[in-house]
Amino acid sequence: MHRLARSPDADVHRRQLEVEAQGHYEGREIQPWQRRAEFDGRTTSSQDYRQWELPVGQQRLEHPPRQTLPFTAITTNQSDYQPYTIPDLPPSQPAPPKPQRVPFTAASTYHADFKEFDVAARPPPFAPICRPSIPFTARSAYEEDYPARP
Repeated sequence: MHRLARSPDADVHRRQLEVEAQGHYEGREIQPWQRRAEFDGRTTSSQDYRQWELPVGQQRLEHPPRQTLPFTAITTNQSDYQPYTIPDLPPSQPAPPKPQRVPFTAASTYHADFKEFDVAARPPPFAPICRPSIPFTARSAYEEDYPARP
């Protein structure tokens, strides 16, 4: 059976990943469960990521408020393409209809292909079944199966 040879760089990279993974889990070994004396209702996220107090030298510096100036700039589109007025044109009149000298006698292909034929009405395929009417007693099947006790 033929096996592909692995490069030495892949082995080195795999070992580096293993060392990094071991460092991540250091101090977090699996320990058997033990009952605590009191309940600690904090999540693991709040236990792992606490807010640290910064030393005085690393406190945030307060900056004076900025003085803003009004924005008066224009874009290149506004400077390159100046607006101009377009004069209004008078409304145009519709063209008068041209008189038809030849009467319209054409027929569509639908009219030529699908002609209307005289067809007699077909008789119904079967005679309707007349069922005898049953008197309505206004009782449910539950009332009939389980009569009231006297």
